[in-house]
Amino acid sequence: MKNLSFQHTFYFLLSGIVLSCLLLFALVAYGAALSLQLVMIAVILVLMVLMISCVRSLLLQPLHKITETVTKGETLPEQRSKELNDLAEAYNHLHMKNAVDRQQLSYEASHDPLTGLYNRRMFESIRNNADMTGYTLIMVDIDNFKGINDSHGHETGDKVLQKLAHILQESFRSNDYPCRLGGDEFAVVMIRSDSRLKNLLISKVNTINSKVHDTSDGLPDFSLSFGIAFPDRNDATGNIYSDADVALYKAKEQGGNSYYIY
Repeated sequence: MKNLSFQHTFYFLLSGIVLSCLLLFALVAYGAALSLQLVMIAVILVLMVLMISCVRSLLLQPLHKITETVTKGETLPEQRSKELNDLAEAYNHLHMKNAVDRQQLSYEASHDPLTGLYNRRMFESIRNNADMTGYTLIMVDIDNFKGINDSHGHETGDKVLQKLAHILQESFRSNDYPCRLGGDEFAVVMIRSDSRLKNLLISKVNTINSKVHDTSDGLPDFSLSFGIAFPDRNDATGNIYSDADVALYKAKEQGGNSYYIY
């Protein structure tokens, strides 16, 4: 769509009206024929109608639609007038930038910056979600992570955390929630699962522990401890987080590189 300039169109019509009025005054002053005077009056009226139409179609109506669109939080379509189209383009650019900024802020608020997993804040939100009833909670801890940092440095320690995060993401379903709670403490919320998946989960845990022993990527060998609490567990305290944490502690007591099911 070719954009008209409201400013140029308005000033063109205004100039036409002014010139027509001056010409009409001259015709009246020199006693020109009445028919000629009526023609000039008609021209002036036509130009005034065109000016009103210009203001209405290029300014007032588009401004009303722009207000409605902005109120809805939507982007603006192309405008007929050049001035409003420039405004629409500037608004759309700012609208998209704000949307990206909001998305980035939302991501940063819910994800761990080092590993890309959900953070503790999001973990608590997931656990407390009423729609998440019937989930299995798996607590994961790197055995002797301090020793890795002391022996190989914190940069290597960060890479170990990233490696574990990647393995957890690969090992569980896309609708499960692997999280980093802080330090070398991780958790996985397996939604819509119970003790009927016990054998499958044990196999998954053993596979994960075998993957972290692989040193072909240049990272040191390490092992994991897992504490598992099913929603239908026996002797439940009523707090699945506490029970999973107890199970993790018992796995640590066994010397690590193991799991314990509450």
